[in-house]
Formats: sequence, C-alpha cells, structure tokens
Amino acid sequence: MGGSGSTRWRMHCKAATAEACLCLDLFRLTRHGVIGRGPQCGSWQWSRGGQITNRVGYSTDYDSLTLSYTLKETGEAIEYPIRLTTTEPNFGGRRFWFRCPLAHCGRRVARLYAPTGGRYFGCRKCYGLTYESCAERRWDRALSKTQKLRIRLGGSASLIEPFPDKPKSMWWRTYFWLRKRAEQAELQSSTGLLAHLRRDAL
Repeated sequence: MGGSGSTRWRMHCKAATAEACLCLDLFRLTRHGVIGRGPQCGSWQWSRGGQITNRVGYSTDYDSLTLSYTLKETGEAIEYPIRLTTTEPNFGGRRFWFRCPLAHCGRRVARLYAPTGGRYFGCRKCYGLTYESCAERRWDRALSKTQKLRIRLGGSASLIEPFPDKPKSMWWRTYFWLRKRAEQAELQSSTGLLAHLRRDAL
C-alpha cells in the first residue's frame, strides 16, 4: 500500500476550495472520541442528503492516526499514518494537532483535506486551497474595481450602461489603458460570480 511520502503528491486536483474537499477536522474527531482516548479502530464517514458518500477506516495510537481507504477512481487501497502532536492551552488540558503527512511538509494543523483527484489527506497550504468566502471577496473586489474605473472616466457604475467615452482632457493611451483594466476586472468579476452561482445550484 502506498504511503504519502512514497510518491509525488502534487497532482492536479479538481477542487479549488476547502469546502469542496473531504475534511478531517481534528476538533470533531476529538469530540466524538476518536482522538485522545487511547488505541482504537473504526471508520469515519461523510454523507449528503442522508446518503453516505465517502468512508475511511482508521486506527489510533497515542501519537498517530492511521487512515485506510480505497480510491473510487482506481480501486487502489491506501493506508498511511498521520502523526499527532499536542500543546497545552493556557486554560489547561491538552489540544491535539495533525502533522501534515504530505512529503516535506509536517505543518501542525487542525484540519486535513482530500480534494477530488487527491490520493492523500493534506493541509490546505500543500493543496493550495482557498475558502469560498475568499473567492467571493475576490470577484466582489473586481466588481468594485471596474465600477470605480467607469466612474473615473465620467460614466456610471452600472455595468448595463455602455462603457464611458474618453474624457476630453485625457490622453488616448491613458484611456485605453484604463479601459483594458476595467474590462479585465469585469471579466474576473463575471467569472467569479458565475462560479459562485453554479456552486449554489449544486
């Protein structure tokens, strides 16, 4: 069975946001008694609409969590350990953390993600994931940018109205440069908004 350090893990994954991935949340695992109660084994599952969509088997030790599952795409059996570490909060007790199992990482994190197309669970930084709220802010900022440029050129902020003509006192090269920036920002905003609406429709 393959290990997370035995092959290249930087693959092309279909998911761009953390919300689109399977997530192992250490706080939830601890709350449900999977972590922090000594050696045990069992399974953890995800569901949608009352139907189980994914399942992973696990076994725990005092300082590690071993995952085992089968990839739906290839039928490959995967098994590998994830190291656990602890810190002592100021209010007492112990707080568990994952060490990212992907090669050359080892970051201390509370959540691990498995994107569509990914073989292993890894941290958000290793997979280059963002949050949906961040993506929304990007297209919202792009919309604000194109609106400000339209107003700067003496037009309306409404994207329904025609793009404003060149002001009399402005050089043509400056006008074309500002228009290009506005059009790029409008395209970025439209693309981001469309992706957001498609996610809501799923």
